[in-house]
Amino acid sequence: MKGPGLPTLAANAGSLALLLWLYLGDLLDAARAQQAEVAALTAPPQTGWAWAVLTLALAAAAVAAFGLLRGKGPDFRGYRLLPIVVLVALFVDLFVVTSTRSALGSADRMELALARLGGQANTLAAATGQVPSAEALRPYLAELGDPPYLVHGQPAKGGFSLQTRQGCNGPVSEAPGAPLGTFVYCIAEGQKAAWLTVVALPAAERFGSPALLSRDGKPITLSVQPADLPPPPDAPPPGAAAPK
Repeated sequence: MKGPGLPTLAANAGSLALLLWLYLGDLLDAARAQQAEVAALTAPPQTGWAWAVLTLALAAAAVAAFGLLRGKGPDFRGYRLLPIVVLVALFVDLFVVTSTRSALGSADRMELALARLGGQANTLAAATGQVPSAEALRPYLAELGDPPYLVHGQPAKGGFSLQTRQGCNGPVSEAPGAPLGTFVYCIAEGQKAAWLTVVALPAAERFGSPALLSRDGKPITLSVQPADLPPPPDAPPPGAAAPK
């Protein structure tokens, strides 16, 4: 009896490769997240689901290999198992697993938190004619929840914090030693301008130690100034990220 045709072999090989890429990737991410100080993942990978899919995939691959070794023709039902596992796994991922996760990644959500705090700061600055103090901003930190990252494989806890620096001429370029979720509030002389940055991970990195949220090597910054004053020199306009 002739063996399966090339399309059947390609469908099985492609299905197995896709499953290994997707679900071995989840297991590797989980292992790396456990070892890394900070991981740019909004929730721990679903390792139990990944193991279940991989177990089914290997069992289906074994059945297909049995049919191939026995010279089973294309009508052998064992050749259909791997494509079926792919369809079921992707369906569950799309409509069950993924539906419980945020559509935005860690860096995007952290940038939104920065924009939200910067918006509150600019509102206070417009009302008082000078940038707000750190004490005026701290009550808004609780509204931001927890940083959207994992710390040693577990969701970050403890919320955000605010670190103040005085006499600044512009935003900070680094914040060594500052923990994840620290807003660095850099205030110019006379409280006429300020800049906000936040400690997370560079947007291009998925695992590592806490560092300023940045893109293309440049910290993402929000400027704060009273509405009746021009934007501070060498700083982005209110509500905008640092230039790329």
